Amino acid sequence: MKIEIRSIDGLVLFSYNVENNTIKTTVEAAKKRYVSLCNADLANANMMDIDAENINLAGANLAGAYLIGANFTGAYLIGANFTGANLIGAKLYHANLTNTNFTNANLVDACLYDTILTNANFTNANLIHINLSGANSVLDGIVASVMRTVTLDSTRNMERKINIDLNFAIQSHIDWKKKLIIAINKKEIINDETVFTDDQCTFGKWLHGEAKKHYSQFSTYHICIAKHTEFHKYAGDIVKAINEKRFTDAEVMIEQGNYFEISFALINSINDLKLEASIFGSSNC
Repeated sequence: MKIEIRSIDGLVLFSYNVENNTIKTTVEAAKKRYVSLCNADLANANMMDIDAENINLAGANLAGAYLIGANFTGAYLIGANFTGANLIGAKLYHANLTNTNFTNANLVDACLYDTILTNANFTNANLIHINLSGANSVLDGIVASVMRTVTLDSTRNMERKINIDLNFAIQSHIDWKKKLIIAINKKEIINDETVFTDDQCTFGKWLHGEAKKHYSQFSTYHICIAKHTEFHKYAGDIVKAINEKRFTDAEVMIEQGNYFEISFALINSINDLKLEASIFGSSNC
């Protein structure tokens, strides 16, 4: 399948044709060929775990992009737009982020070690657990009252109080996509009954147990319950298709169905619950 990467102005910057192609595969191919993707339009692109080390995406539009676990080590991202992007756990070591826009972006657990942050915009970004060691700027102009974040110490205290690592809960649900794709590619069945119900995984047990007791008064708790249930139902349907050897159907459900939106909504709901719990959570949990 041929995929073209175009500039914000509509010019073709790079095209790539390969079986089962994706936008992530195409961007990685451009990087391997040292193609500059300056001013590329990659808005809302699904590029989870992409290897974009040392890539040139200066001025690129990545608004709303799904970039969990992305590797932008050493990347040239001057003036790039990450508004509303999901960058949970992203690696931006040594990247040049001058004038980069992270407004409303989710940067939970992201590592910006030794980055250049001159005039970077983090307005309303979620910066829980972000690593800014060695960065050249102190994030001038960011005011605590407009940031969706808490201090590292208070976040750690929250995790101790609720007796669960919510970052691990997020990662474990992210990892389901990898499990599904591996099973499809290898045409193997999945023997994991926890996917079919929302109260058997570690997070689900906590959500229906301790969390119900201490956090059911918060709206974020009920949203998280709903999104977690929706995720397990959809993932369970994919596993069912895989186990019935309907591998093509399973792949379509992942790549063309609602898996991306459902997974994204669950991650956001966990982060919202995490944020609210850190401020209002019960100390008896």
